[in-house]
Amino acid sequence: MGGIKIDKLTDTNFHKWRQRIKMVLALRDLDDMLDEDGKPTDGEDRELAVWKRRDTKASAIIGLTLGSEQLEHVSGSKTTAKVWSTLQGVLQRKNLMNKMKTRREFYTVEMTVGEGMLGYINRVRNLSENLKAMGGEVTEMDVAMRVLNGLPSKYENLLVALDAKGEDELSLDFVKSRLFQEEWRQADNSPSTKRLIDMALVGANYRGHGRRGDLSKIECYFCHTFGHISRDCPELKAKKQRQDKVAAIAADDGCDSDDAICLVGNAAYTDDISKSWLVDFAASAHMCWMRACFDDYQTTTGRSVTMGDKGSGATAGVGTVVLNVIVHGKTRMIKLEKVLHVPTMSFNFMSVGMMEERGEDVSFKGGKTIIKISYKVAACGTWKSGLFHLDMAPLSDIAAVASLQLWHERLGHVNVAGVKRMIKNKDIDGLKCSSMAVKDVCEPCVYGKAAMTPMPSAGGGRVTKRLQLVHLDLGGPMAEPSRGGALYFGTYTDEFSRWTDVVFLQKKSDLLSEYKKWLTKAQLRTGTKIEILRSDNGGEYVSNAFEALHDENGTTHLTTVPDTSQQNGVAERLNRVFVEMARTMMRHKDVDQDLCADAIKTAL
Repeated sequence: MGGIKIDKLTDTNFHKWRQRIKMVLALRDLDDMLDEDGKPTDGEDRELAVWKRRDTKASAIIGLTLGSEQLEHVSGSKTTAKVWSTLQGVLQRKNLMNKMKTRREFYTVEMTVGEGMLGYINRVRNLSENLKAMGGEVTEMDVAMRVLNGLPSKYENLLVALDAKGEDELSLDFVKSRLFQEEWRQADNSPSTKRLIDMALVGANYRGHGRRGDLSKIECYFCHTFGHISRDCPELKAKKQRQDKVAAIAADDGCDSDDAICLVGNAAYTDDISKSWLVDFAASAHMCWMRACFDDYQTTTGRSVTMGDKGSGATAGVGTVVLNVIVHGKTRMIKLEKVLHVPTMSFNFMSVGMMEERGEDVSFKGGKTIIKISYKVAACGTWKSGLFHLDMAPLSDIAAVASLQLWHERLGHVNVAGVKRMIKNKDIDGLKCSSMAVKDVCEPCVYGKAAMTPMPSAGGGRVTKRLQLVHLDLGGPMAEPSRGGALYFGTYTDEFSRWTDVVFLQKKSDLLSEYKKWLTKAQLRTGTKIEILRSDNGGEYVSNAFEALHDENGTTHLTTVPDTSQQNGVAERLNRVFVEMARTMMRHKDVDQDLCADAIKTAL
């Protein structure tokens, strides 16, 4: 395409691809080929031939930017306009799922780590254009608000400053300019930039004097002490020596399958050491031997850790560990990710190398280690018995101070109001609450405490005559067949008079024939027909033959909701009374179980 390069069309870049293709076609004076009504109908043959040649060129330009899958979609399209509409129908179909997906992507977009401000704003704009193409309404203010909502925490000060301005001033151009300024300001104040400036100044001092000059005024950017530069820093040299030892052990081991290396010091083993966390240069990964410390956990196989004595220990899994540490007398939490679970280790290690890979600063000075995250002190450690131990919070302090939500969970999901009352009245010694925030809906409570609401004692109006409403229910099977071979019994109860009849059945399918007999007898004795028959949803009640019989007699058949026998409570309760009376009489007289049918008939 004359040196113009366009990325291949994929399922995710249709918006950008469409814009570039329109530009290329406009450059070639072929953009009118996208119009479905642009084909001449009554023109001369020469005019039609020119149109076809231009349409072929436009189709070729589009086709050269399509992948194999997209080419399959447009293989049957005859014109450029048809190719265009087909691609729009496939990749920008305005169905409910695509609209929901596009809207969710726009309203949940966030700036990723390492992403530049210009790229982030362009990504938000592209998502807004996709949402507009799907029929959604997106204003410039919506785009500006979405850009601000997706910013990381380091832009918090800017958001506070923008909050003081009115909404009329927050145009997208204004927000973009302020964000670019803030990005440049943070880049100028970053430690890496300052270090480059310091190095340049030190270099200028050397060149100007031809010697080092007064070193007492030069600060080392590694240990931040005066009197030497980083090249001569003793702490940096010691760090490199320890790293070289680790590399030498790894090379000498000659095994590529091990995922981590650990050099264990010759400190005496005590129970305190096994439960504490050691800050170590020699460990290439965070390691923990206690499974209970992990918040989330994923089992692994085939991985191992190389020890300093050339031995190895198998890793059982990897996950995240949240530690409660003491910083300036206060308990804080620090999260360690990608922590290896090594059950045979008997020690817990925080890897300095892993922390520095994440951009965190770990320094050692005067028997203390300080760990900084985002330029703030996140944890401290103390030199003990030849090792640096993290300053961990006592377990009693950690357990005694928790949020209201955690206390609610610890106390067996007791009522939140009850927990608040216990904290307020100090009913439990040492019960302290760090936060009164709770979840709007506690899912385990909903699942474990859900109960069906009571059924109404009476529904609708009362019946006014016999056979206006009849309850039908089936009981059984009995423990043993009766002497007549019956295993089931059925009851018919008139709602008005509470007159009840019982029949005995060898199998459930016999119910229909017995019901016909009872129906004839009941209607002859009362001189009226059954208006409503109520039963449960059992297959013996809803067969085609049963329904045909109801239609023939003009009977309305009402069934209960599945698993809600309470709706037919008259018959259900009556059957229970019959069974209890029969079982009690048989127990009293100590008769055989095959007399159960006779006992039920006696109870009736």
